[in-house]
Amino acid sequence: MSRLSTPEKFFIGRILYGIEQTGNNIEQEDIELLLSQRLEIGDEFKEKIKNALIFSYCDDIDKFKRKIVTLDPRSMWDESLKKLYKGRETVLRDLVLDWYSSYFDKKEKSLLDKLKSLFRR
Repeated sequence: MSRLSTPEKFFIGRILYGIEQTGNNIEQEDIELLLSQRLEIGDEFKEKIKNALIFSYCDDIDKFKRKIVTLDPRSMWDESLKKLYKGRETVLRDLVLDWYSSYFDKKEKSLLDKLKSLFRR
């Protein structure tokens, strides 16, 4: 297994935090699956990861709104997403991109759409 990039570390950390805070558990094999290039993964695993991302994102935003943290976490999430998008193809990358595109309002031109248009040129 190669070294983890900074965005991979960021999203794995946020996933682990979300899973821990929601009372679920994650095994070493789950982390290895996230970093693999496997094509088939179970729907239950996908939902577990997406729910962890939702919890972590909402928790980060809530902490910012309550002034527990001073930096707006949206830019950190967006920058990490951009870098992850450009990185190697892994289950983690696919799940994060899928979560991001389904979680945010499709009426607005999302960051994901902007990224895709940049790489089409």
